[in-house]
Amino acid sequence: MERKRVNSAALPRTGTPRKLTKEDRDRIYDAIQSNPSITREDLLKEVDYKVKPSSIWRLTHEMGLRKWRKMDRLYLTPEYTVKRLSWALTYRHYTLEDWKRVFWSDETIIERGQGARKE
Repeated sequence: MERKRVNSAALPRTGTPRKLTKEDRDRIYDAIQSNPSITREDLLKEVDYKVKPSSIWRLTHEMGLRKWRKMDRLYLTPEYTVKRLSWALTYRHYTLEDWKRVFWSDETIIERGQGARKE
């Protein structure tokens, strides 16, 4: 049986309706944005367990939210702490105009893992 359009209106979506409403999807997105380390279990609680964990995983991938490991922070060693202090004391007399003339050549982007460029 073939359905026909009436007045160029879009036909209803075939298949079973989505279990998560637009509001549920927005609530999940907001929860992830406010707490990036939220667990899948907490997201399921957010939508009253309407779906399975695999559906949450699929939804986050549709939204472009992937799992990333937090980068370990490199702490200063006592040696580098002394070097930084001596550098700061050497240039403490510089004015704002002096600092505007400094060319910083060590700026770089460092990505660990796959990185955003490989997707």
